[in-house]
Amino acid sequence: MSSPQRSITRIELVLNRLRLKYLQAIALSPGLRDHPAQAVSLSFNPAFLSLTGLDQTPHWRDRGFATHARYGLDWDQDREDLASALRELTRCQDVTTTYGEVLALKPGFHEAWVHEAFPDDAQEGPETPRGRVFGVLRGSPRGLIDLAGHYPADLSEPSCFLAYAPCSVSEGPFVRRRHQGVSYFGELKRVGTIPSIAARRAILRESFEVLDACQRLRDEDSVVGLERLVNEAKATYQ
Repeated sequence: MSSPQRSITRIELVLNRLRLKYLQAIALSPGLRDHPAQAVSLSFNPAFLSLTGLDQTPHWRDRGFATHARYGLDWDQDREDLASALRELTRCQDVTTTYGEVLALKPGFHEAWVHEAFPDDAQEGPETPRGRVFGVLRGSPRGLIDLAGHYPADLSEPSCFLAYAPCSVSEGPFVRRRHQGVSYFGELKRVGTIPSIAARRAILRESFEVLDACQRLRDEDSVVGLERLVNEAKATYQ
């Protein structure tokens, strides 16, 4: 049997490494690095997935990433590490609770942190296990759907997990729990009915260390700002 907390820590680490690697890919690309904020946006999600090798189309090249950004960074190692962490996680026996916890980690935290319309922005109906998780996180009194010991493909298949809501990685924020006792699911339920993004962030910072890469680059949209952000992320989250 695996420890859910240990697996969550491993997944946190890999997702933060992917976030850092994406920023490094921008820094390696002359067409993007002078104004890096443009690449930390929803429209660049296909480019991010093609950089990782998950999508074999050349979206990365079409959006201005340099060849070295695709082939000079070891994306394959991070994908292998993520797959290993997910395999460990899916050996956990409390399937329903574990599934909710991981969806709260990705993409739940990203949504609560950046979506102005949260908690009224759920995209999936409550008839699916994933939609029910999002509903509960946003204050629904209904419980999670019993998964009867079987993990859905969006968690049991590493490629599906990474491909779903890639903006959680490509737009950041970097995030990790302040200690292993913190539950993503529990903390997001605390803010799940709060419409103020500033109030949600203040509460979440009590339990999580957060580096908002997207906001940082909007505030300092330059190669110097990008370099500072990369150095800070390397020092804190690598």
